[in-house]
Amino acid sequence: MSWRGRITGGPLYLPASHARALAQRLWLRMPHSGGTRSYCVSPYKTGTTYLASLFKQGHRAAHEPLHFVTLHRRDDVRFLARRHRALDLDLECSGFLALSQRELRAAVGDVPFVYLNRDPRRWIRSVLGHFDMLREAVSYNFVARRFFDPLCGEHIDQFHRLDHQARARVSTRLLSMWTECFRVARADPRTLVVRLEDLDDRLAEVEDHIGLRAGRPERARKRTARRTFDFDLNDHVDLSEWRGPLEEAGYEL
Repeated sequence: MSWRGRITGGPLYLPASHARALAQRLWLRMPHSGGTRSYCVSPYKTGTTYLASLFKQGHRAAHEPLHFVTLHRRDDVRFLARRHRALDLDLECSGFLALSQRELRAAVGDVPFVYLNRDPRRWIRSVLGHFDMLREAVSYNFVARRFFDPLCGEHIDQFHRLDHQARARVSTRLLSMWTECFRVARADPRTLVVRLEDLDDRLAEVEDHIGLRAGRPERARKRTARRTFDFDLNDHVDLSEWRGPLEEAGYEL
């Protein structure tokens, strides 16, 4: 097991996370005068790791900084403004900001956002598969507990144990989240929406939008699923009932 695995899978992971969050909150209360210059605000499992890695080659780019502490305050505009000034990055890519796009916009003003879009059927399967994989590897999955569980009404990493009705409820709530995040991104004039599969082809457009030059794609980090998760959204949601809401949000299945 790697050193990271020994830490995240051990009993001290949660108290250590709380201690780190306390130190981060104290740091955020200090005076800061900078400001992050661009954000990627798409959900978890949409390529945020890859985008951050592309721009880390030559810029101050970060993937999910101040993660634990931000999950507790992600809808607090004043907190987001302090965080924005303190981090002072060229680019932040954080999946937890997807449901806080309006609050973040209010906190940071007119800075450019990028939103990486992934087909909802593939995205939901990826999310469920990711947390299923981590189920026994992490002693306390704070992203599951603090972000997805309240949204889904169930422990997302226990999806495989739920009955059909509960699985349908979780799938519907994830699809609702996807639709709302996409709708908000499309409505924001300073957000560039890019399909994940088109990212490499549209990289120059992303560069122009955020005013940074990317590194070499072959040197960037991509997260890939370690195993295939058996899931088909059609088994849990009647997608014909969602065509209207999705088209209204600007997406065609």
